[in-house]
Formats: sequence, C-alpha cells, structure tokens
Amino acid sequence: MDVNFLGDLLARVAFGFLCGGAALSAYGLLSRDVRGVDAARRTLYVACACLTGSVAGLACLFLTNDYSNRYVYGYSEMALGVDRKIAGVWAGPTGSMLFWCWVLSLLCAAVAWRERHNREERTMPFLFGVLAFLLGFFVWLVVYEPYEYNPFVSFERWFASLPFDQQARAAREWGESVLPGGAPADGHGLNPQLDNYWMLIHPPCLYLGYVGFAIPFAYAVAALLAGDQSGAWVRRTRPFTMAAWTVLTIGITLGGVWAYEELGWGGYWGWDPVENASFIPWLPATALLHSVMIQERRNMFRRWNVFLVMLTFTLVTLGTYMTRAQVVNSVHVFGESRIDAPFLAFLALVVAGSAALLWYRWDDLRGDARIDHFLSRESFFLFNNVILLTLCGTILVFTLWEKVTSLAAEMSLVEVSSTMGTEWYDRITPFLFLILLILMAQVPLIGWRKTTARGPLLVGLIAFNVAAFGALLVALVLGLLSWWNPGAWPELDAARGETLFQLTLTLCLVGWATTAYEFHRGAAATRASSPRPISYPAALLLATLRHRRRYGGYVAHAGALLIFMGIAASRHGQTRCGGQAAPGETFSATAADGEIVPVRFEGVSERRDIGKNRTVTTFTLALAGERGQLPSPEWWRYHIGEQQGLPREGSLTSEPAVRRQLIGDSGLWLWGCVPLPIGRDLYVFVPNTMPDSGRYLFTVFLNPGVNWVWVGVVALALGAAFALLPDGRGPARRAARAEGGQGGKAETREGGKRESIRGVAVLLLAAAGMAAALLATPTVWAGEEADGTPAGVSGAAVPAGGRTSWFSTEVAAAGAIVFLGAAAVGAGFVRERPPWRFRAQGGDLAEELAEEKGRLLSAVREVEFEHASGKLESGEFQALRAQYVSRAAAVARRMDLLARLEAEVAEEVARVRARPPAAGTEEKP
Repeated sequence: MDVNFLGDLLARVAFGFLCGGAALSAYGLLSRDVRGVDAARRTLYVACACLTGSVAGLACLFLTNDYSNRYVYGYSEMALGVDRKIAGVWAGPTGSMLFWCWVLSLLCAAVAWRERHNREERTMPFLFGVLAFLLGFFVWLVVYEPYEYNPFVSFERWFASLPFDQQARAAREWGESVLPGGAPADGHGLNPQLDNYWMLIHPPCLYLGYVGFAIPFAYAVAALLAGDQSGAWVRRTRPFTMAAWTVLTIGITLGGVWAYEELGWGGYWGWDPVENASFIPWLPATALLHSVMIQERRNMFRRWNVFLVMLTFTLVTLGTYMTRAQVVNSVHVFGESRIDAPFLAFLALVVAGSAALLWYRWDDLRGDARIDHFLSRESFFLFNNVILLTLCGTILVFTLWEKVTSLAAEMSLVEVSSTMGTEWYDRITPFLFLILLILMAQVPLIGWRKTTARGPLLVGLIAFNVAAFGALLVALVLGLLSWWNPGAWPELDAARGETLFQLTLTLCLVGWATTAYEFHRGAAATRASSPRPISYPAALLLATLRHRRRYGGYVAHAGALLIFMGIAASRHGQTRCGGQAAPGETFSATAADGEIVPVRFEGVSERRDIGKNRTVTTFTLALAGERGQLPSPEWWRYHIGEQQGLPREGSLTSEPAVRRQLIGDSGLWLWGCVPLPIGRDLYVFVPNTMPDSGRYLFTVFLNPGVNWVWVGVVALALGAAFALLPDGRGPARRAARAEGGQGGKAETREGGKRESIRGVAVLLLAAAGMAAALLATPTVWAGEEADGTPAGVSGAAVPAGGRTSWFSTEVAAAGAIVFLGAAAVGAGFVRERPPWRFRAQGGDLAEELAEEKGRLLSAVREVEFEHASGKLESGEFQALRAQYVSRAAAVARRMDLLARLEAEVAEEVARVRARPPAAGTEEKP
C-alpha cells in the first residue's frame, strides 16, 4: 500500500469529519437535537484516530527509509538511529505541523471522552464546535494545496505540481529522483545542531504545552456563547491549564539546556525572538493559574480569567505564526513559508471574536465579591497579574520591534528600521522580575480575604517592603545614570549589577524562609486541632496532604526562587576568557573573584563514526595539578551525500564540553561576607577554525549557579504536579449523585440497552463492510499492477492501461475509513430522538447550589486554618466564619427545598403513569 497516499488520505478524512463535526454542532443546537451534539462529539474521536494513523504513516516512512518522500529525504538518512528518525517526524515545518495537529486531536478526544455524560448541557454544542473549528484549521494547513505543509509529497508528485518552466530545472538538479519510480539512494539528514537527544523531548513538550491552552480557550468561548454564568468552565479546565503550563515550562527549560550544551556561547537564554515566542504566552498563563484560584474560592476575577485565557491562546497562535512565517530573524525559525494570509486571517478571527465576545458578556462577568483588604492574597494576585502582563507586553514589543519598524520604513513613516538588542531586555526586565520576586517572598505570610495580624508580623512586612523597594529604586537610579551617559562611569554599571544581584539573593532567602515558616505553621495548626497527639513530622505530612494545592504551590514557588537565584548568579558571576594552546601546554581561566583556573591541553585525537557518518575530533583536557580528565570538547564533521555519489564538503560543528558542579565554591559572596557554595561550571569551547601553527583557540566560561536553574525547574514541576493531584470527587458531582443522578440512569436503563444493541450492530456492520471491501480488492490478491510493478510502491508509475481493476488497496482503505468513521459518528442517530433537555446556564440548579455550598465550606475551612496559623485575629475570624456558615446554611436550605420539590414531582409523575387509562382512550407514549 502507498503510505504517502494513505497518510495524506487520513489527514483529509480527518479534515472532512471536523467540518462535519462543526456542522453537527450547529445542527444539534438549532434543531434542539441532543443526537447531533453527540455525533459532533464522536467526530473528534474519528479525527484523532485518522491523525494518529497519519502520524504513524509518516513515522513508518522515516523508519523504512523511503526517500521518494521529499520530507523524509530532507530530514533523514541511513546513518541516523531509530530515535533520530522518529525525531525527524517533527524536525521540519511540514511534519511538525502534522504532529501539532495530532497532539491537539488527542486533547480534543480527551475532552470529548470527559464530557460524554454532559452532552445535554447548553455549552456542549459550542464546545465541540469550537474544538472542531480550531483543529480543523490546523489540519487544513496540512492538506492545503500546493503542499505547503503536507509531509506526504513524493518527488514525483512535487515534480508534477511544478510549472512547466520549472520542471526542466528540477530535472537537472535532482536527476532521476524526480522521475516516475525514482528515489534518492540516501537522505540529506538532520541539521547537525538537531542531531541531539534533546530533539526527542524538547519539541514535543513545547507542542503539548502550546496546544494545551486551546482547551481552556474553547471552554471559555463556549461558556460565553452559551451565556453560562456559573463559571464551571474554570473548574473543568484547571487540569488542562496546569498540565499545559507545567509542560510548557519544562519545554522552555529543555530548550535552554539544549542551547547551553550545543551552541557554545556559554549561556542558555539570549532573548532570541523564537525563545521569546514560547516565553511570552507563558507569562499570561502564569497569571491565569493564580487568577483562577480567586474565582474558584470567591467568584472574583471572572473578567480577568476570560481575558487571560483568550490572551494566552492568541499569543500561542502568534508565536506559532512567528516561527513558521519567518516574521522574525532567528536561528530557530523554519524556512520561508506562504501561509501568511491563512494564519493572519485565523489570528484576526481569534482576536476579533474574542474581543467581541468579551465585550458582549462584560456585564455578565461581573463578580459578586470585592477585595476586602490591601494585605490580602487577592490583592497580591492582582498586582502579580499586572506585573506579568507588563512583562508580556514589554517583551512582545521588543521582539516585534524590528518587524514593525521595517514595515514603517517600507511605508516611508521612518527612515530606517531598528532592532531592540539584548541590552534593552537586560536593563528593563530585571526590575519587573524583581517586583514579582518581592511579591513572591512575602505572599506565604498573607492570608486570604484579610491579614489582620498585628505586632511583629505587620512591622516585619512594612520594613521588608520599604527595604526591598528602596534597594530596587537605588538600582534603578544607578541604571538610569549609566544609561544616560554610557561608558562615562563604568563603576555605576558594576554597582547596579551588584545591587540587583544582592537584592535577588536576599529576596530568595526571605522567600524560602517564609515558605518554610508556612509549612511549620501548617504543621503546628494541624497538631493543635488534632483530637489525639501526633508527632511533628506526621502533622506536617497530614497538613500537606490535606491542602495539596496550597503546599504544592509553595513548593513550586520555592523552585521558582531557585531559578531566580541561578539566573542571577550565572548572569552576574559569569566570566569569559580565551587563549591559544598547543598539545602539552596550559591555558588559564580567571573566575569572578580573581581565582586562576589552569587547564592543560593534553592532545588531539580523531576517529570516524561510521554509524552517524561523521568524523569526530576530540580535544583532551585536564585541570592542572588534579587527577582525572575534564569533559572533552569536540568537532563533528558530517559527511553528507557521500552515499549518493554526490560528495560535498561536510558540515563542521563544534560541541562544547561542560564540567558541571552543583555544590562548591562559586566565587560569589552574599553581602560581601558570606560565600555562596552554589558551584560553578567549567565550560570549554573550541571554535571550528583551523589552528594556527598547531595552536588551537579555546574559549572558557566559568558559570556559577547554572545547575540550580535546572533544579528549580524540577522543583517547580513537582510542586505543580502535586497541586494537580485530585482531592476526590467534587461537591457538584457528589450532589448530582445524591440528588437522583442514579435514578435518572435507572429510568432510562431499558432504553439505553436497546440503543447500545443498535449501536453495536451498526459498528459490526461497518467492520464487516471494511473487511469485505479489502478482501474484494484484486491488488490484495494479485499484489501487482498491470505491468508487473508491485502494487502500492511509492512513486510507481501507473501504466497507460491502468490497474487490473478500478479497485485498489488505497481506494478500498479510503472507503473503509470513511464508512467506519461515518458509522461511528452516526451510531447515535439510530435511536429515537430524545426530548429537548439542554440545561441552561451550563448546569442545573442543583449543581450550581452544590458548587456554591462547596465554595462556602471551603472558605470556612480556609479561615479556620489561617486563624490557627496566626494570620487572622480572633475577632475577624469569628465574623468571617459566622458569615460563611450562615450563607452555607442558606444554600443548604435551598438544596433541601429543591430536593423535596423534585421528589414531589417524581411521585406525581409515578402516580399519573400508574393510573389506568380512561375507557375509549389510548395511552400515548
């Protein structure tokens, strides 16, 4: 079977079903037919299955070395291992777009499975329709002609699509490769910088993090379209939002590790535009994670949350466009592309539609609570949102500045375009990050609603803020003076850097201390409230398990503080030096504190790596006066095209060597008197220039504290994962079961059995049809074309006489796939049409009351815990607790009244059904 044809076919079938899913959602909504909504939900399953098969087909082409495919030829070769060939699936723009679609389809299918019992809700038609539209657009880019992002294009098909005047040039360039039945003997191979084990992890993490934000966006849009004011979408999207944010954080960090180990410049973040494209949506996503907590607890920040969800997805779309349409200049962007018009139209639709919906529902999104006090966690989260969005806007403007000014120059609005270099980022963003750090350092001491504690705590908070913002102001003044007259006072730059570094370390220490103190207070409060004596470790563990979101967030914050410390140390204390040395000589590196680190160059060796088709030149190094060798920098010279009979000069890349150190002398001091044992990396790089008279040029970096950045990210991810652990069934689900959810299921059990039997019968019939279609295909039995060419060989020419039959394996597969998918989608229509039972406002009254009761009881437990831990005074605690208990009791009374009314209605319905029909009348169903 032609895998190219089948993979392309599956993508096109997925696009067709997604279009059908959007239409079925509209049909179900307009015709008030729940079956249409269920059918739209099933189309997401079919699209996911088709895209899974399409991605599997592309991977099969890589693993079988099918170089008749242009994409496989460009990103694979015989010498690559299996892992690198699998990584080739997403190494280029076309394969990565298909992989993007597949990941998004998996998430859409997960949403469809999760909402399989909620299809009667008012928001479901909108949710499935929005998901089908979003996924359908990206799949359309894959199948869009002329093969811009279609990875299933053979040389023959590409050659046939060229204009006649370009075919001759292509034939001269590629020779027999583009002719019918031709294929290169070997592929071009991966870019040498992509031939790395991080290629297997970093891009999938970024894609999963990126597309994960499409799910909360779809939920939010569906809630606005349906007029849902319950805010249930926040609770339902929390796992997707936290998982997407965590994976995106890991993906960004892995990109930094990859750059640190590969590029040889001694750093891991250089404000590259494509790096910024992944970091910019991370900032509003971080604000969203904090903001949704306020809505869940107090039903506040509803407008903020909708805005942040829409902004995050818009920036994800913009970042995708920036890297694929060559909007910015970067080593990470893909090649030239012609998708500007479709992507810009989609981006404009997302922005305009989101803004229109937000404006239309603005009054409905008004919260029913206000910030009670300046010293409250709500107000701190509000400041956090403002600073994060300011950072986001600043980095976005700096990133797009060159593009904007170049467009202005083309329109004669300015004379020449300009670029915002890294010095702009380094002078402005540290102050914004330090304001965030000031908030993070003290937020564990701040309670929800109010912090009314007096005495040392209040005095300490005031003194801390005065000192921190005073030091920040001093650094800002020093920076402005240095910027106003650059080079005149070099000591001002040094003083500014030292002030920012010491302030960062101090804030990190305060943050760790307050976090540890919060754990201690939680353990003490748990011991005090326990009915029986328990040990301190047991109380600490019990408090942590009972409040997973709280303490998972604290662990994540502690990890973020480690990241701040590592970044500050590596940026402030990095030293760079270089020198030349011949084998047997010694060169030196000087640390920030003046320490001399001698490195001995012992010799050069060379070997041929046949498996990877390259020559490796190794430079052996050792620390003078110490035993053991250092990691050795290398040169890798790739021999591209030798197996094709087209020898070309190989690509020469330099691979740095890093001796990592987590704990040890760093050469940095805290307040000038306390040494920091955070270790330092010895980073050696040999530029790929020919040696001068046998003497090689070495570049050496001493990077203190770099490894604490990676440790901090691990702690941050573990804390987020711990906060994501479920606490059991939520109050709404328990209330739904208690209020007769089981009774509703029992009432329709008999009809459900009949519907299940019909659905199984349809699926069996579809499977039988697929098997019959395959068995009836002559090429399955004959296995060859009319001229003896094996059937299904990629790129094989179709003779003038055609095939032995108009049937083929590909046509049979196409018919079977469409028939099976249509049967799966339409299985629900074989049952009788159920009555209209869409629940308005996203859920019934019982569920809304259960949500409100659960929120109030959670508030009672929260204020009790904060009073026990010393954040609330007794008088304020008693007032707040009485307020929340009375409101919870009122909600409970409404729930009891609703339950009695439903019971009375059920009894009346049962009595009517049990009454015998009157004479001369027929009982209607």
